[in-house]
Amino acid sequence: PCNHCATPACLPACPTRAIYKRADGIVLIDQNKCQGYQYCIKACPYKKIYYNNATKTGQKCIMCYPLLEKGREPQCVSSCTGKIRIFGDLMDPNSTISQIIRDPEKGARPYRPESKFKAVHRYLNKGERRQYRPDWGTIPSIWYIPPKNIPTNEVDKYFGHALKGLISEPYT
Repeated sequence: PCNHCATPACLPACPTRAIYKRADGIVLIDQNKCQGYQYCIKACPYKKIYYNNATKTGQKCIMCYPLLEKGREPQCVSSCTGKIRIFGDLMDPNSTISQIIRDPEKGARPYRPESKFKAVHRYLNKGERRQYRPDWGTIPSIWYIPPKNIPTNEVDKYFGHALKGLISEPYT
């Protein structure tokens, strides 16, 4: 999915100003304004925008905002067969995702349907929560809990060296 960055690199790269950020942080591309210059594709360090040859516009994850507006989760979360995605408001300290990001003990539990926590990977590194490539300075809104037993260099390839596995609170 798109990382819906706090400082998206794609936004200033768009010469037609088709890319904008909603008040809730969701980054969207106005399909009526997009002229298909593809500068946003080159600017996104995560490679999450693609060019649609049929519409001649840039497209990306919209965080299923129509579902969010109805109080539902994004489709990638609700339809994930492995139940490894958790959606919520990081700014709300009582939300499930905020608790999991802050408390390593809550991130390593197997899926239990009766639990208020949705499924999470069963083999997590306790205490390790990372944003994808924080060293790029875009401040992504998506957080990851890397699985255990993979080589450090592989984790660093995807999550960068900037935090060396350590993070502060996701917000202050």
